[in-house]
Amino acid sequence: METHIEVANAVVGMYAKCNAFDIAQEVFYEIPVPGAVSWNGLIAGYMHIIKNGLLEKDSILGIGVVMYASCGMLVESQHMFDKFPVKDVALWSALMVGYAQIGKNETVLCLLERMIEEGIEPDLITFSIVLSTCSHTGPVDDSQAYFELLRESLRN
Repeated sequence: METHIEVANAVVGMYAKCNAFDIAQEVFYEIPVPGAVSWNGLIAGYMHIIKNGLLEKDSILGIGVVMYASCGMLVESQHMFDKFPVKDVALWSALMVGYAQIGKNETVLCLLERMIEEGIEPDLITFSIVLSTCSHTGPVDDSQAYFELLRESLRN
């Protein structure tokens, strides 16, 4: 198993350095538990892209949202997120995770409401993030309301 991770890390780094960031990102997401080497390969490729002015590509902005959110750099993550003209559920969820990790539970719930208002249906990952957030937030009635909102969204 260790050899597979080493190969995946090398492939991520190779694709990232060759400006094939979409493929590097796909390989990265296939790594079961990305470690420091995995992240470093992706970050090095990302920095290469920034230096060469290629940042506006959607997939690159997407990994920026995830990367910054994972590091607790929510201002940067939010900035990348806001650049997207069309946001998918994965992008919303990545931003929610970042805010949840630093205890900004009200922001997570506001993002959920905004996401639904914009017509994006939550998925099971979003459901998990919001339920976890609700377990750390206010009254049970509020948590129940969000649970019902998510359940209704998943039925449609």
